[in-house]
Amino acid sequence: MGAGAYRYEPPTGKDIERDLAIDRKFRDLELGLVDASIAALAERLNVHNVLTIDSDFVAIRVGPGWHSAMRLAVPIA
Repeated sequence: MGAGAYRYEPPTGKDIERDLAIDRKFRDLELGLVDASIAALAERLNVHNVLTIDSDFVAIRVGPGWHSAMRLAVPIA
């Protein structure tokens, strides 16, 4: 990987509020703050492809009205 291949995106105060809202909305999945934070950041950056093996992300919806699905970059077999 070359320099600059990854960028650190610090959370904002609004992100943390959204993390908690996402965690509450999908409480049955028991996401926790880390996964909810990833979803909130993806929502803010308008990025819906997530590279993970965590199948919980398939059920998460973000955006206004909770209509935007998260997509796994690597399908779960």
